[in-house]
Amino acid sequence: MLTGDSERTAAAIAAQVGVDEYHAEVLPEDKAHFVEEERAAGHTVIMLGDGINDSPALSAANVGIAISDGAAIAREIADVTIAAENTCLNW
Repeated sequence: MLTGDSERTAAAIAAQVGVDEYHAEVLPEDKAHFVEEERAAGHTVIMLGDGINDSPALSAANVGIAISDGAAIAREIADVTIAAENTCLNW
């Protein structure tokens, strides 16, 4: 999980959803760079984001998924937009 959120927030969310690896306080350009590196390594990348700061990575991913109540630019760039009320994931 890559997030621009604080370490404390990232740790709490990662624990709640069962994510083993996360990186907090990641800048938008660093998110995009990470996605580009993963694609260059032959991985298929799906990026889920909701804000302006996610837009570069959404654009760089094989599939970009935006949240409908997020930033308009994220919805415009994403390949898929999901309704906000459907974003609660049951792991």
